Amino acid sequence: MKSSKVELIQRGYADEEMIQAAKLKTEAELIKDLNSKLAWERTAAVYALKQPDRFASLYIELLSKEKKLYTRLACSEVLAAGGEECARRLSEWLGMIGHNQHQCIGLTSKKKSYPLPRDLIARIMAKMDGRILPVLFTQAIFSDEKKLSEALDAIGFMVFYHPALATEQQLHQILRLFNVCENEVIHWKAVTALSAYPTPAACRFLEVLSSTGNPRLQPEIQRSLNLLYDKCDD
Repeated sequence: MKSSKVELIQRGYADEEMIQAAKLKTEAELIKDLNSKLAWERTAAVYALKQPDRFASLYIELLSKEKKLYTRLACSEVLAAGGEECARRLSEWLGMIGHNQHQCIGLTSKKKSYPLPRDLIARIMAKMDGRILPVLFTQAIFSDEKKLSEALDAIGFMVFYHPALATEQQLHQILRLFNVCENEVIHWKAVTALSAYPTPAACRFLEVLSSTGNPRLQPEIQRSLNLLYDKCDD
């Protein structure tokens, strides 16, 4: 059943009229509205302020405690439009908001699409401009396993849908992370990420892994190989 406008507003929805009215406020007033008791005012303030590189910390702080759907969507949309500075701020929060992240190996997707990251911050970063990809790799290489796990999801998603971003250096970094890390969830996510790199090196690695690797990884290994074979045949 379709929600009424009142119900939408209660969930944080702000229409164009509300957003335009918010744009008439001062910057200081809008920053204050980010903590308004009215969810729609928080949403309108996010859309009126924008400037994700400048206000990334405020939006991330709001996301970390926000319960209303449309306000969360507003923060996510504005942050996804940010640049490298915004990406650096976001990367510090990988795996830290919500409890939807994979804690163990999940079911292998039957689809040919790349699985959307479950972690909120990884999902935002996966949809950002490809220029922030080095930020994700830096976070993956130098952070703890929780951040690495979510960074791999964002990297794989971004490169899968923007093949021009893929490089041999990135591929070797993913292979290195697989080899130096013993966490099977990270192994699983690395295998998924390899499906975004249709190269002989990725295929060879997965082919060897298919006969010698962890049996629990086999469905994901086969899925990635099938996707790579399809791409190589195109």
